[in-house]
Amino acid sequence: YQRRVRGVGMVDEGLMKKVRNSDSDLDEMTKRYKVSSALLDEKQEQLKTHKDEIRILRMTIDSYESKLADQSRLITKLQKELTDVKGTLAVNLLDEIQHATSPYSALI
Repeated sequence: YQRRVRGVGMVDEGLMKKVRNSDSDLDEMTKRYKVSSALLDEKQEQLKTHKDEIRILRMTIDSYESKLADQSRLITKLQKELTDVKGTLAVNLLDEIQHATSPYSALI
């Protein structure tokens, strides 16, 4: 069965049906593409957000690591100072004990 199409001439009806189905398929594929494209855009935005969050977390971790290193250095310094003070106190205490127990301490 053929039919006349304006500007084209005689066209087979089966071919016209295929063209209409192809148009319908194309429309459906276009809709799917738009939905997929929107989903992709959304996922890309989520990825960007996650990357920003990871960057912020890394900066926070770096800051904490730096503070921890500072604290560790301070603790080491204080432990050394404490050891020095203990040593000085021990020497002074021994001097005091020796001075107090010396037979000449009563004369001083």
